[in-house]
Amino acid sequence: MKRAPGIALLALALAATAPAGAAASPPHGGHSSSRTGSCSASGDGNCHHRSRNAQQRGQHTQSKRHRKRKRRAGRTHGAGGEEKRAGLVVIPRSSTNPDLSYLKLEGEAGQTLQAGGLELANPGDETIRAALAPVDGRTLDTLGSSYDPSGSAIHGSTRWLALGARTVELAPHEHKLVEVAVRVPGDAKPGDSLSGVSVEELGQEARVRSAGSGAATASVVRYAIGVEVSLGGARRPLIRFTGASVRRDPAGPTFELAARNAGNVILQGVHGNVRVLRDGRTVLSRAIPAGTFLAGTEISYPVPALHQEPAEGTRYRVQATLRYPGGVARLNRTVTFGHAAAVVAARFGGPAAGGGSGDWWKLVLIALGATYCLVTTAMLLRRRGRRGGAASGTA
Repeated sequence: MKRAPGIALLALALAATAPAGAAASPPHGGHSSSRTGSCSASGDGNCHHRSRNAQQRGQHTQSKRHRKRKRRAGRTHGAGGEEKRAGLVVIPRSSTNPDLSYLKLEGEAGQTLQAGGLELANPGDETIRAALAPVDGRTLDTLGSSYDPSGSAIHGSTRWLALGARTVELAPHEHKLVEVAVRVPGDAKPGDSLSGVSVEELGQEARVRSAGSGAATASVVRYAIGVEVSLGGARRPLIRFTGASVRRDPAGPTFELAARNAGNVILQGVHGNVRVLRDGRTVLSRAIPAGTFLAGTEISYPVPALHQEPAEGTRYRVQATLRYPGGVARLNRTVTFGHAAAVVAARFGGPAAGGGSGDWWKLVLIALGATYCLVTTAMLLRRRGRRGGAASGTA
């Protein structure tokens, strides 16, 4: 079966009461998204989902977790001890390429395109209901495609999606096909866009897991199927860095590289490197692994520097490149470890806020000196005015 590295079918764990981790991957592989997790595409289209507490890699591990989740959700045993699966199954049925695990279309502005459909199946012995919703595609901060949670505001090409149904009820062992169409407006511009269809079984029992330190997470399973639309016209690949900053996380400082795909092409294989200098000395240098950058989206790429303990006012020079098919983006900025970051650092044992090596105290002294001069001048002028008035009255 063919796979596209960057956009595919996914089944994922979404936080029900707090962010949680393990994504459950169907046989097609794919990309997962969650409210706090991250996913970057590998070369074969599989998703590597990272949670706050652990990182699960590989489709086998994800599928194993998915099987355990379904067993707890109500798998039954038939005659001879054979296990029957329970829970919603979603299979994309592309009208253009049956081998794809997502829906991919090409067309022109003003057309209505038939993307195919989503086959929903209930292999269990109890009736289930599923909810479907269009969702925006987005680029993860670490590069890779993902999707917003259902119920989020939708934009751009997501508004073009027309679903045959928003809720579906499935009797035991029943299959239903929900058609998906794309209604492209007449003023749509050329280029690539990615949106998705979220499919979630209603009434799931949330899986609760202890995260330690009195915290707990709860998660449910959701599918999201990508819908990629390519409209004819000139292609313009363009990535731009838009800034850089440094913040203080509990584990240590993290530099952020702000970038935007300002072109109209979904770019795959985007990669590069980043270097951070302090007083002309390199304190951090690392590669930016290859990933996907969706057109019209922006990221804030995180670069942890856990070995650094800067005082307030410390300055860094951030240099970075992003290479992509059609060009190279470059960044060369100075960032300052500011007061807000220093306050956070002090809470976790870093230098006291306000005791940095910056020049803020010089500015304060200058301001105080200027204020003193203004007050002194005003008092002298006032005294002279009084003396002049007294002399005029005597005369």
